Amino acid sequence: MYPAFRVKGGSILERRQTCQGGPLLYPFPMNSRSIQQRLLFWLSRNFVRSALLLLIAAFSSAAMGSESSMSVQTSSFKIVAFGNSLTARSDWPSALQNAMSTCLAGPISVEVIADVGVTSTWAVNNVNRVIAAAPQVILMQFSENDAAINNIMSVDSSRTNIARVLGALRQGVPAARIVYMAMNPPHGFRGWMRPFLASYIEAHRQEAERRNVTFVDFRPHWNTLTNAEIALHIPDGLHPTTSKVSEIMVPVLLAHLVPDKDCRPHRSQ
Repeated sequence: MYPAFRVKGGSILERRQTCQGGPLLYPFPMNSRSIQQRLLFWLSRNFVRSALLLLIAAFSSAAMGSESSMSVQTSSFKIVAFGNSLTARSDWPSALQNAMSTCLAGPISVEVIADVGVTSTWAVNNVNRVIAAAPQVILMQFSENDAAINNIMSVDSSRTNIARVLGALRQGVPAARIVYMAMNPPHGFRGWMRPFLASYIEAHRQEAERRNVTFVDFRPHWNTLTNAEIALHIPDGLHPTTSKVSEIMVPVLLAHLVPDKDCRPHRSQ
């Protein structure tokens, strides 16, 4: 049986054929030239439509990406400095805040949760304050007073405390980046009071690395100084001067916290 054709609209023919599912309509052009023209028209129309849709999707995706990136740069970024008197009595937290704010051109806040003479036992009892602050970065240091002989704390006890603190931070603020720091080496009487400080730092380093916590050691930077310079910049044997501690610590911390940006101060020639 041959299908029947009839003209519709002067240019398109409908082929009507009966099958089990009912009549089927197939539009056909009247000649081979019309076939080519209409096929090219159909392809071009759909190609343009598809291209426009792809461009719109790409533009929307780029716009969303830019908005997300901008929110990261302009929203408040909080750091908590968690430690003993080397944090509580020092200006390096404020120096870091100023340097990061300048480098990133956005608001950065550094909150200090620290006290004088405290050990990692104090850290265990105060870790919830850090968690409640909900920081993006936590900078902590507790080795120095744990190692002081007058505090009568073994390396194992110190290790257990640091493990508890790091575990609590991992659970309480899982998205935060944690940095454990080994600070400046003590000297003189305060150095004699901490004969096994290196063992405490090593135990803390091991606990940090087990939990994928960044370990930053400032001792090599201090060890480049002469004995006379150490005495000048750490006059009481333990607490560095404001200018020197910021000069040493801030560039190192910036390199770890914002490695994709050059936040070093550029001196004019």
